[in-house]
Amino acid sequence: LLSSWADSPHVRWADSLKEKVLQISSGIEKAPPDSSFQGELLPYQQTGVDWLSHLHRWGLSGLLADEMGLGKTVQVLAFFSRLRTKLPLLIVAPTSLLLNWSRECSRFLPALSPYIHSGPDRCQDPLELQSFPLIVTSYAILRLDEAIFGQILFEAIVLDESQAIKNHQTQTARAALQLRSHVRFCLSGTPIEN
Repeated sequence: LLSSWADSPHVRWADSLKEKVLQISSGIEKAPPDSSFQGELLPYQQTGVDWLSHLHRWGLSGLLADEMGLGKTVQVLAFFSRLRTKLPLLIVAPTSLLLNWSRECSRFLPALSPYIHSGPDRCQDPLELQSFPLIVTSYAILRLDEAIFGQILFEAIVLDESQAIKNHQTQTARAALQLRSHVRFCLSGTPIEN
């Protein structure tokens, strides 16, 4: 939408902002998964990875929403395979999906071993926690460990079943908003409802 105003005489642009808007809107580049990704993407899944990569490239966040069972987890893992970062990645999901994320990661991205941040013996040291390349936790634990997570800068944060934060007044939403990251992505398998 902004690019449609690029040549408008009624809009005063800073040159750098106008240039960035035109670059962002010039199209989405193909972003094939790294060779560490063990799987094949369907065309619409590749489009999702292209889009996530485009947003990441420009430091933008977004929502990946489609019907349940169409492979949002796989798209996120394919996107993760492309990242070259020393910062950790964070996935927040309902407790019932923690093991699913671990299983899917082992299947599609075995080089990226997830740390499941859950249970009474979970790590309480932010320095140690940020040493894990991929952290998977639940919304309930995010609320409990908000102070610990708030000390870590993440490369990317993925909120799975993101309807958990649709009410901005809840503790869960406030804890999620305190997280620091270069980009954030919400996933929803019930986009019409949300």
